[in-house]
Amino acid sequence: MSKKINLNKNYIYISLFLILLIFTILIIKSPSTFERITSIFTLRGHSSNSFRVNVWLSCLNIFLKITFL
Repeated sequence: MSKKINLNKNYIYISLFLILLIFTILIIKSPSTFERITSIFTLRGHSSNSFRVNVWLSCLNIFLKITFL
């Protein structure tokens, strides 16, 4: 019984790995999707990301200036 459960876990891990690998290859092969995914991690490199960072910093400054804290 234990071997059967162990084999099932191995099949699940291998299947998940293969799905992740295929997904990664598809993202890398598609330039537009790859650019969209990598733009998430550039803070100031993309205009919408830069706008969001400015809003977050402004909100943080406002929050820190509240006198009742």
